Amino acid sequence: MADLKPLKTEQDYKAALAELNLLIDAESGSPKGDRRDVLAILVDHFVQNRDVGEGPDPIDTIKAYMESKNRSTRDLCRVIEASPEDAAAILTRQKVLQVSDIRRLHASWKLPLEVLVLPYEIDPAGNGKTEIVMKPRWPNQRSTASLGTSKKTPR
Repeated sequence: MADLKPLKTEQDYKAALAELNLLIDAESGSPKGDRRDVLAILVDHFVQNRDVGEGPDPIDTIKAYMESKNRSTRDLCRVIEASPEDAAAILTRQKVLQVSDIRRLHASWKLPLEVLVLPYEIDPAGNGKTEIVMKPRWPNQRSTASLGTSKKTPR
């Protein structure tokens, strides 16, 4: 892991995302899994330190793809292996995309990882009070990282 360094440019970020994509299924605790985890931290840090408006919105990207390909919420359910309620909650920004959702969307619909991992706004209570999701949620985490805080709670 000696060649890992802080991500300073968009090119560094894209290269790290490409490698992270290759390592996404690496076994935790293995050398490749450790490298994946360190890359995820570097990518997370880079994303947290850029403005929310700097890239396309992941949820809008999913919706645009669904509209352009005539896909339904039921299709999304099948891809991310979720209930219709959970898929609808993602599309209405009440539920956060998990890493497994992102992986499946990328594999099945070829949506770009570099878009799906960007920060985006959610409204978890559905009351108009939005939070910024700074990073996707790993399956073993319950909370999201809001602007200014990063709190992880294991299930």
